[in-house]
Amino acid sequence: FQAAASILSGSIENSVVTMRMLNLGFALLSLIAVFKIAELWFDRQIAIYSMIFFAFAPVCLKYHPSLLVDVSNVTYALLANWFLLKYWQGGNNKGTLTLFILFGSLCVAMKALYFFPIATMLIHHCAKQINGPLIKNLLSYLKQNFEIYLAVSAIACVMITCLAVGDTAHILSHAKVFDISPRFFILNFYRLLSIVLNPLTLFLFILGCFWLWKNRQNHEGMVLIYTLIFFHIIFSHQTLAHDYYSLSMVHYFS
Repeated sequence: FQAAASILSGSIENSVVTMRMLNLGFALLSLIAVFKIAELWFDRQIAIYSMIFFAFAPVCLKYHPSLLVDVSNVTYALLANWFLLKYWQGGNNKGTLTLFILFGSLCVAMKALYFFPIATMLIHHCAKQINGPLIKNLLSYLKQNFEIYLAVSAIACVMITCLAVGDTAHILSHAKVFDISPRFFILNFYRLLSIVLNPLTLFLFILGCFWLWKNRQNHEGMVLIYTLIFFHIIFSHQTLAHDYYSLSMVHYFS
């Protein structure tokens, strides 16, 4: 992101404006990705609502024109998510898998935390496909989905390399599981109402959760609820300290 801004701006004086314009471009790509993901999971009407919800979420309006690399990282994560779903539903196209590896690698190279929703989706997909004897069906599932998990292994290698070379392994210490206190619930509820949702969208969000739970046996979208819960519990230390980490979850709320 910084390299692109430096090349396009041509001078330090213009770099701030260029970075803001780049982030707005990434925000537009994110809108398209949100629409495509919702269209694959649900239908076009829900996809349109999700795109509008995402575009006008207060946290998005606050940070999309900013200089943070998180905006572009959300785009990479969304594109990786889209291409993964497209790969599963589109006949295992090799080009789609390559794009998943590309954007997944870009995501983890910058901030691996933003890849968490995709990891949750992979685990959920695996759990839903396995029935009967665990070991036998697990091996059969991995054999059938060998290419996708090989791609995930390649992305994991990129992540480990970036953590090691960049000397950023200390960020893993922020993942404090079940670091829950009254402050955790109060602050997250406040942020839910003030920077992610509003009373109307909160009501629609609750209705959506009930609908997904009712159809949880037959709908892959149930992973949205699991992701929101586990993300805020496992990474509670980071989400409490910095509200911009909510950027990685807005599309799942929408």
